Amino acid sequence: MMKIVPDPPPAGTILKTVTTPFGSCDAGHEPLFAVRGGINAEDALVDGAEGKDSKARPEAKL
Repeated sequence: MMKIVPDPPPAGTILKTVTTPFGSCDAGHEPLFAVRGGINAEDALVDGAEGKDSKARPEAKL
C-alpha cells in the first residue's frame, strides 16, 4: 500500500528554503515575487502565516 503522507525529516534536521521566483506575468520583466534562499523553512512558514492573519484583520499591526 502506498503512503499518502511522506515521513517527516529526522529530528534535528534544519530545512532551508531555495530561491524560487513566481508570479510572472510574461511582460518581459523579472518575476513579481520570489522566495529567498537560505531561510529556515519553519521561520518562513510562521512569518507567512502571521502576515496572512494580519491581512484578515485590518487593525493588526505588523
